[in-house]
Amino acid sequence: MAAATRTNAILAIVLAALVTSGSWVAYTRLSDRAEIICGEGQELVDGECVVADDSGNPLNGESGTHSQSDCTVSEVWRDEECQPMQAPSNLSYGDNELTFMPGQTLHGGISPSFSGDAPDQWMATPSLPEGMTLDNASGEIFGRPVDEMTPQNHTIIASNHAGSTTVNLTISSQPLPPIFQLEDPSIMLILGVEVDLEPPGFQSGSADTWSAEPPLPVGLTLGADGGIDGTPVTMGVTTHTIRGANWAGAWTQNLTITIVEQSPSGAFYQGNPFVFRLGNDVDLQPMIASGGNPTSWAIFPAVPEGLVFNTSTGQISGIPTVLYEETIHIVWANNSGGSNLSALTLTVIDNRPKVLDYAGNYLDLILFFELVNLTPTHSGGQPTSWEILPTLPNGLIFNSTTGAITGAATELWDWTNHTVWANNTGGVGVTTIHVRVVDMTPTNISWSDTMFTLEANVSVRLNAT
Repeated sequence: MAAATRTNAILAIVLAALVTSGSWVAYTRLSDRAEIICGEGQELVDGECVVADDSGNPLNGESGTHSQSDCTVSEVWRDEECQPMQAPSNLSYGDNELTFMPGQTLHGGISPSFSGDAPDQWMATPSLPEGMTLDNASGEIFGRPVDEMTPQNHTIIASNHAGSTTVNLTISSQPLPPIFQLEDPSIMLILGVEVDLEPPGFQSGSADTWSAEPPLPVGLTLGADGGIDGTPVTMGVTTHTIRGANWAGAWTQNLTITIVEQSPSGAFYQGNPFVFRLGNDVDLQPMIASGGNPTSWAIFPAVPEGLVFNTSTGQISGIPTVLYEETIHIVWANNSGGSNLSALTLTVIDNRPKVLDYAGNYLDLILFFELVNLTPTHSGGQPTSWEILPTLPNGLIFNSTTGAITGAATELWDWTNHTVWANNTGGVGVTTIHVRVVDMTPTNISWSDTMFTLEANVSVRLNAT
């Protein structure tokens, strides 16, 4: 019996120590009867524990009722009495994601919902982004992020004296989706020549990442700002989809890249201008000072008859068959990178006249009697004009077009050397002719008789007929 009494006494002491809030009622069994033990500030009235005043008298009469002001910090006034405070739970801000679009602002804030009794303290960890505030009394969230930001998690903690609850709130502020315009959607680059192209211009937003599909030609790089640089190493035409994106969206535009050879530069024909002789072989090869190799050639106007212009190599070859006045020709050296123009001057002249001959070049003429019709012969080119110095005797005519000498001399002329020139585009042929004009030799001379007797020392006159 003594052992049981000691055990009950120990239990009573432990329970009394646990009942400290004033709201607990502990029951224990001491010996063979139950005893109700009230907490501090309470009195046992009709088998119930009620709040007592400083003198130990029940408040508000025998009923044990009290006012809201009598509730402790761990109690709330509910159903006309102080009841234990309930910890908040099921905290929520709707779908718990706040995504701000460009220009969007919260109007009136976002209010939380929860179960249990109202929290009296609110906090966010980490702190809300700059531009946003958390009302520490109500838990409402106001404002919007100042800067663009990718989704970031914030833990909102709501607490009262009974406990706390949390919710993860995801906040993001989207940038404007990019909209850009390439400076030129179709560009021409030169093989082996370094390029550094400007980035696209943005109409709105910006891009954090860039890509090209298919990849740019070998040697070219799409930079972090959307610009293209590098040195192309292969020719061809390709089309690429350029994509600029940020986490709010993406924009694409097609880009056509044409890579061509360097255009020929400084195409020329060594020795220009050229003068060819009729009937002589011609073989001209063009030269390129710099740039790419031509793949085709053209010329205007056409080369003289007998010559051929090779449109693949630019070579001019053949044998000219007609005279050709000095003419300027335009020559184009072409490849995929462009054209080079050069001027080429061509002339075809005759061969100079040679070996002029006037039937031995001696003209021994009889005054008035001998009619001349003499045309010279020659080799070489055909003369286009003739000249003679000094002039021929009167009655003889020199044809300056054909070189012929015609007519009959009407004056006596001692032996005279005359220089004759035969001219054409190829030069001059020269010869000398010798001309004399004499009177006719008398013939059939007769006298009145064939025998005459003459006196000595006496003058005689015999008339001839």
